[in-house]
Amino acid sequence: MNNQNVGLRSKLAAVLLLSGVSAVTLASAAQAAGQSKVKLNGHGQATVTLYARPDFGAPISGTGVSGEVVNKLGCKASGDLTWCRVGYPGQTGRNLWVPAASLTFLGDGE
Repeated sequence: MNNQNVGLRSKLAAVLLLSGVSAVTLASAAQAAGQSKVKLNGHGQATVTLYARPDFGAPISGTGVSGEVVNKLGCKASGDLTWCRVGYPGQTGRNLWVPAASLTFLGDGE
């Protein structure tokens, strides 16, 4: 990351903090935007629920096994939560949404 990006992130963080957005939210959003592989995290449960839309009231599209690595196709804020659209390698056309809190964002090479 170059110095210009670091400076811009610092300024953005200051503006968002002054406007009431928490540093945790900012960090989560920045992390979600910058990764392409994620691991499903059931927080002690064997599976993670996958939704058709970024909404707990949406139809359930399926379940994933906690610990599975999937592709992160994008993330968006919805209400107080950040949701990420995920996909399995080799599969296309399915809408699978997971709250970002149920994902572990992997760095390069993991």
